[in-house]
Amino acid sequence: MKKLLVAAVALVVASSAMAGILQVAQDAEAVPVGSISGTAGIVLGLGDVDTKIIGVRGTMGVIDNLLVAVDVGYEIDSELVGLGITAQYTIPVDLPVALAARVGYAAWDFEFEDRGSLEVLAVVSSPIDAVDGLAVYGGIGLLLPLASGADLELMVTGGATYDLAAVDENLAVYAELTYVNDASIGGGAVYAF
Repeated sequence: MKKLLVAAVALVVASSAMAGILQVAQDAEAVPVGSISGTAGIVLGLGDVDTKIIGVRGTMGVIDNLLVAVDVGYEIDSELVGLGITAQYTIPVDLPVALAARVGYAAWDFEFEDRGSLEVLAVVSSPIDAVDGLAVYGGIGLLLPLASGADLELMVTGGATYDLAAVDENLAVYAELTYVNDASIGGGAVYAF
C-alpha cells in the first residue's frame, strides 16, 4: 500500500508538471520494485550558458516498470537551490533495446511560476555486449520553461553508464551530453542500496 501511495503522489505531481536537476543519468531498463539508489553528479554548461550545478538524486522503483526520482541541486554561480521530481516508465516491449517514457518537473529557488520547467522525454538504451557493465542511452523530447513568454524547446541527450563491479557491485558511474538551446556535460556516480 505504501508503494502504491508513493507512486500515486509521484504521478500526480509529474503529470501536472515535469524535469530533473541532474541529467537523465540512467538507462531505460526497468528497476526492481522497492529498489532504491542514490546519485551524486555535476552538470556543466558549455558555450553561452555557464551553468555549474551539483546535485543529488534519490530513485525508487515504486511499481512494475515505474521509477520515481527526486533531485536536489545547487547552482554554484547564482547560488540557487533547485528541486525536481521525475517519473520514468519502461515500456514493456520485445525489442533489442529498452524504451522508456520520462516526465519531470524542476524549479529553482522554489519560484515555481518563473523558474520551473516541464520535460517530456523518450529514452532508449542498450548494453554494449563487448564491454561488460557498459550501457549507452539516448533521449529526445521537449522542454517547456514556465516563465511567461517562454518557448517550447527541443531536448536531445546521450550518455553511458558503467558498472564498477571490480570496486563495488552496487556502484556505477555515468557521463552525459545534453543539448537544449546550448550544450551541457555531466557526470557522476550511482549507488544502489
